[in-house]
Amino acid sequence: LDTCIPTIMDSLPDSLSERTQKLNREQYAEVEKIYGDSFPMEVRFHLAHWIEKQFQPGRNLPEIQDHNFLFNLSRELLIKLDESANAIPEDAANFLVKKKLKDACVA
Repeated sequence: LDTCIPTIMDSLPDSLSERTQKLNREQYAEVEKIYGDSFPMEVRFHLAHWIEKQFQPGRNLPEIQDHNFLFNLSRELLIKLDESANAIPEDAANFLVKKKLKDACVA
């Protein structure tokens, strides 16, 4: 009986980053072009939850043209990048991800 009842997680739509990760190679390459080198996809995936929370559908964003709002959002993003990079252990397996997060902070 338990296997017949879908869980709440099963009924939730995939996040944008989850859907992006499921793209075929050609489609994924097109998305990578959009993000470019200064904001690599690995960085985007690492902060996916925070980024998507900032731009949830239905959220009233009249301040999107407000320079103070955009400045503060950019500052918060840099803080999140730095916190995420610092939380990653210093070892060979995590070196590249940590480097990309740190590089995105200064790009």
